[in-house]
Amino acid sequence: MNGHLISFEGVDAAGKSSQVPLLKSWLQEQNIHSITVREPGGTPLAEDVRSLILRHHHNVPEETACLLFNAARVHLVSTVIKPALEQGTWIIADRYFDSSLAYQRNLPELNASLKNLLHIPMPSLTFLFDLPVEIAIKRNHTRAQTPDHIDNQSKKLYQETHDAYQKIAHEEHNKKRFCIIDAQKTIQDLAKDIQDHISSRLLSS
Repeated sequence: MNGHLISFEGVDAAGKSSQVPLLKSWLQEQNIHSITVREPGGTPLAEDVRSLILRHHHNVPEETACLLFNAARVHLVSTVIKPALEQGTWIIADRYFDSSLAYQRNLPELNASLKNLLHIPMPSLTFLFDLPVEIAIKRNHTRAQTPDHIDNQSKKLYQETHDAYQKIAHEEHNKKRFCIIDAQKTIQDLAKDIQDHISSRLLSS
C-alpha cells in the first residue's frame, strides 16, 4: 500500500489536534501504520526552530519567520516525511504548507517559490476545520484560561486567517485535495466525517 500524507488545517482552537490521535487509532484498526507530526516542529531541530520563533515572535519580521518555518519544514520533509512515504507509512500532519500560506498571507510568492525549490510534497488530503471566528476566539480563551476579551485587531487577524484558508481551499488546483469540515460538530462526529472521507478517497480502490 502506498503511503499518504494527510494534513489538518484551520485557525487556532478549531479542534485539529484532538483529531490527530483519533485518526491514528482508526488507521491502526484498518491495519495501516501511521505516524504523526506537527508544524512547525516534528524533529528536534524543527522543534528548536519552533521555540525560537515563539520566544521572539514579536520581533521577527514576516520574511524571517517565513524562511525559518520553511527551514524547519524542509528538515521535517527530508528526515521524516519522505522516508516514511517511501516505506508506505501514512503521515498525519497537524498543520503543514497551507498554514504558511494562511498565516504569512502577505508572502504568497515567497512561500510558493520555496515549496518548488525545496521540493515540498503536497498532501493526498487536507482537512480544513471550518469554525466561525467568534467561536474560535471563545475556545482559545477558554483553553488559555484568559479573560473572554479580544481587541478588534486580534479579531481582524483571526478573520483574515479564516478567509485566507477558505480562499486556498477553493482555488481550482486545490479543490480535489481539500475537504472542508464543520468544526462545530462533536469530536466523535468530526472523527466520523474524516474517516468517511478517507475511506471514499484513499481506501476505496
